[in-house]
Amino acid sequence: DEAIAVMAQVTAAIDRVKYRTSPWAGVQVGVATIFHGQLLTTIGRYDEAEAKLREGLAMVHRLRNSGIDPNVVGRRFRIGTIWAQMEYIALTGLARNLLRQNRLGEAEVAARAAVAGALTRFGRYSPYTAQALTGMARTLIQQGRFDEARRLGTAILEIFDRIGARPDAVLRTHTRSDLAAIDVVRGRWDAAARTFDALQADLRAAGSAAFGDTLRGDANYLLTLIKTG
Repeated sequence: DEAIAVMAQVTAAIDRVKYRTSPWAGVQVGVATIFHGQLLTTIGRYDEAEAKLREGLAMVHRLRNSGIDPNVVGRRFRIGTIWAQMEYIALTGLARNLLRQNRLGEAEVAARAAVAGALTRFGRYSPYTAQALTGMARTLIQQGRFDEARRLGTAILEIFDRIGARPDAVLRTHTRSDLAAIDVVRGRWDAAARTFDALQADLRAAGSAAFGDTLRGDANYLLTLIKTG
């Protein structure tokens, strides 16, 4: 119910700005549309969500081809930078949406586009790139392409190390869990145990009081404990 109420507010926001002629009006409409798609994905309305996310991407492409100077500056950022962030959010959201629909090939295309855009606009050592790579890795895991997914997981952890991310950063924790899951699927119990040990060390280093709960809720961790004693 809360998500539906938020979506109603998003729709009202779109109606308020869609006829304005300011260069920023298109940005407002695009952001609202992409946000709408993200919310629809969250509540499982995948077809509607996909349509909104693709509509948001189309808006970004139209804005780039509209003749608006990408160097126009708002309160803090160039409008071209905002376009890049909109595209990134829409692509990562679309990849996640398609993955939930089990449309793995299409999810991979969207995830690769998100990674390419993040690398071009934000560089290798950026949280944006790490997040895009996380989506790509999960798409590969779903396809059973574990070697490729492991290489991406290692690259993601390197990015977090280089940018000084907290040891208990959510995506960092998820990446270690994903790497352990690959070892569990392959029956490499000692390797899985080492990965979970590293995850515990990260959480303890951050002083996370919930580190025990994080691992106890992971079925792969419990299975690894059973297999390794």
